[in-house]
Amino acid sequence: METVKLRPLFHKERACIGIYSQLSGRLNYHFQKKAGANWSQAKKCWYVPCTEKNYELLVKSLKGIATLDVEELKKYLLERKKSDPSKASAIYQAANQRRPVRKSDTCK
Repeated sequence: METVKLRPLFHKERACIGIYSQLSGRLNYHFQKKAGANWSQAKKCWYVPCTEKNYELLVKSLKGIATLDVEELKKYLLERKKSDPSKASAIYQAANQRRPVRKSDTCK
């Protein structure tokens, strides 16, 4: 099973979740079609806006397909939470527990 790294990414002045892995048609299909990710030619990675819904879609679409490495994303969200607690708690908690976030949580 391949490893997919989720990292913080700032793209077009927006906080995003960068999706990094070996290039694979199978994974690319799941990133684009199942999780709604876009390819950044400049950053050479897939990305989605940093929202709980997008994190949840990534986890769901890659379940059984790849192993997620969320350490860098967790570290970023923890720092973001320290500076503004209302912004990062939902995704940080989900990444920390390695489970999808609840719909009532937010990361905006």
